Amino acid sequence: MSSRIKPEIVLWDYYLKPNVVLKSGKAILNHDFKSICKFRRNSLTNILCVIHYMSHTMPDTVQPANEVFENLRLELRRGCLVVAVLAALRTEQYGYTLRKALAEHRMEIDEGTLYPLLRRLESQGLLVSEWREEEKRNKRFYKLSTLGKQILKQLHTEWQLMDLSLNEIFKEQGHGTPRALSTSR
Repeated sequence: MSSRIKPEIVLWDYYLKPNVVLKSGKAILNHDFKSICKFRRNSLTNILCVIHYMSHTMPDTVQPANEVFENLRLELRRGCLVVAVLAALRTEQYGYTLRKALAEHRMEIDEGTLYPLLRRLESQGLLVSEWREEEKRNKRFYKLSTLGKQILKQLHTEWQLMDLSLNEIFKEQGHGTPRALSTSR
């Protein structure tokens, strides 16, 4: 007795509407998507391979340069904050003193960003924390774990290599060093 596999797959877009429905190898397409389907046969099963493409169009309006810069600056800053927090926690601190220490180095961080970041780094094993009473208040103190020290050392090395590479790229383009470039800040 042989039975035939008739795959039925639905691919969903961001709005949770079906865009591509595949029945027995036939594609029904929504206008925003293209799909390429193939069947491969072996003795046990049919395998369906689907390549799913979303067409991209350019927006009618382009963002102002200052908005583009600000978005890219924030993206760059988010990546740097992890390294900054790890570096600052080579010595034990609680949240408020950590925020102050980062702000002194122009790395201001919102409480709504800092505390979830600290919890995430602790869950990854990079930090250890302990509740203690200080000045008649319970405070949670954080510091690097052994793993955190190793990872920070690796990230610092990676940071130095990227800095070297970027400086070389700027020099090749005839711009001198990045420090010589004028900035709007």
